[in-house]
Parts: sequence; structure tokens; C-alpha cells
Amino acid sequence: SNRVKKNGHKRNAPLCRNYKCNNCGCRFNDFTGTILARKHHPIRVWIVMLYLMGLNLSNRQIAAELDLNPDVAHRMTILLRSEIAARKPGCKVSGVVECDEVYVIAGHKGHPEKVRQKGRAPRCRALKGAPGRGTLEKEKPPVLGIIERSGDVAIFMLPDVKQKTIEPILRSVITPVLSATINSKEPAQNI
Repeated sequence: SNRVKKNGHKRNAPLCRNYKCNNCGCRFNDFTGTILARKHHPIRVWIVMLYLMGLNLSNRQIAAELDLNPDVAHRMTILLRSEIAARKPGCKVSGVVECDEVYVIAGHKGHPEKVRQKGRAPRCRALKGAPGRGTLEKEKPPVLGIIERSGDVAIFMLPDVKQKTIEPILRSVITPVLSATINSKEPAQNI
């Protein structure tokens, strides 16, 4: 296009081109709008890091392999995980679908200042909790898992397990198909 002209190369990635818009004067490159935008380490380091993360190596092992400071490698892996999670499209499931909830203890372990802010006494070992179903306020939030038999999974942390909370999530995640089946240990509900 005649509105965009080439404007050199990226300093740490010689194969990455810089461009300049003739209309507005904005500068951009091949990585603009991607996870790797405005990153100063070479692209090969990021790609190898993604590969090593896929192999389930620890941050220290990744740092040793890439000859990086462990703190730098830790920040880079956190950044990659958060950027990938933020850009991941929502999961849709259909066909035979199973839904279940589990209650996870989610306190402020190791953060006494957060406990003081909540205005409660610190608890001793293990969260016993009040009888009944947990909620986010009781520090035992329900986590809803929706899985398709072919393997797709969607996981949501909920404030409670009331129908008005769960129904919109089920409607947004489960693709309506005439033969859709919802399996749960609870009796069938009108969804």
C-alpha cells in the first residue's frame, strides 16, 4: 500500500520490519498488537521460552537453559501466561457435557494484613468452615467445571451456586444443540 512505508528493522529482531503510516505518522512493526509487542529480548528467546514452558520446566530450569537471570525468566513466564490467558477465546462445548462444582479453600495464607482487613481472627490449621455450601464470602468459593466428552473444558470461579449465577454461564458456554445432554449429580433443572 502507498499509505505505509518500510522504516528499517527492529533492533533485536533483524527479520522484523518497522513501518510508518504516511497518513498519521504512526510507527509500528510486525509484533504490534501481539503478545511480543514492546519486548526487548530477542524473538528466539521468547519462542524457546514458550517451548520450554510447554515441556513443564520450572522457571529456574528455563533461566538456566536460556542463560537468563532467574528473576527475569520468572517475570517473562508470568507475562506470557497472563497475556495468553487474556487473549484466549471463550470455550464453547456441545454434545454430551458434564458439569460439576468443587469447593476450594481460598484464604489469605501467609498474608496476615489481608486477614486483619477482613476483620476476623486468624484461623488455625485447615479451614473447617460453616456447614452447608461454600461461598466466596466464606472463603470457600465454588469452582464450576464444564467438560465436553471430546475434551474441551471450561472452568469458572463463582460467588455462589444459585441458579441465577450458574444459568448465564451455562447458556454462554454450552452451544445449543438439539441433542445436547447435561450431566450433573443434581436432579435435572430447567435450563
